Amino acid sequence: MLKALQVSFLGEMGMDEGAVSQELFSVASRTLCLPSTSTFCHFASGLVWLPRQTLSCEDEDTFLLIGTLCGMALFNLHMVPFPFPRALYKKLLDLAPTLEDLEDLLPTMGRSLRKILNYKSDSLDSDFTNVTYRQYTNLDQTIRNFWTVFHKLPEEKKKMFFAFLSGSDRISGYRLEWFKFWIEDPQVENPDESLPY
Repeated sequence: MLKALQVSFLGEMGMDEGAVSQELFSVASRTLCLPSTSTFCHFASGLVWLPRQTLSCEDEDTFLLIGTLCGMALFNLHMVPFPFPRALYKKLLDLAPTLEDLEDLLPTMGRSLRKILNYKSDSLDSDFTNVTYRQYTNLDQTIRNFWTVFHKLPEEKKKMFFAFLSGSDRISGYRLEWFKFWIEDPQVENPDESLPY
């Protein structure tokens, strides 16, 4: 049978009417969240998250004890003030995290993503407006066929094509205007003259 928790600290007098046991949970959570313990990943926002690496048996034991601590706190109507982001609590409630939750944990990344989502330019589209045609025009059947096939590709294949052209599957939005590629006739007389500048 479960009983209410009664806590006393060595060298301190007094009855535990709730404040002392709350202090236990507060001290325990602060100690577990120290960067030196490596129990959690720490972020500049002051929040913590679960570790990324695979857990060892010792780590599993630590998290079992953390779960026990949280269970004891809930049973005794106390809080364990771990500085987790809202997203963790939403996941526990089977709610989807939002962009605001990302901004809570990683403010810079959240703001950057919000700027991209709010950006009203076509320059982030994969329409490759900086294409140069050599020995072709944009009205030639070969070029029209190329773009027809390209636009039917799934996004993953488009990214692979972009990686083939640029050497990377990512490019900054402001650098897209500098990105250029050429489509040219492979049957030119002197292929060496067709190399990119």
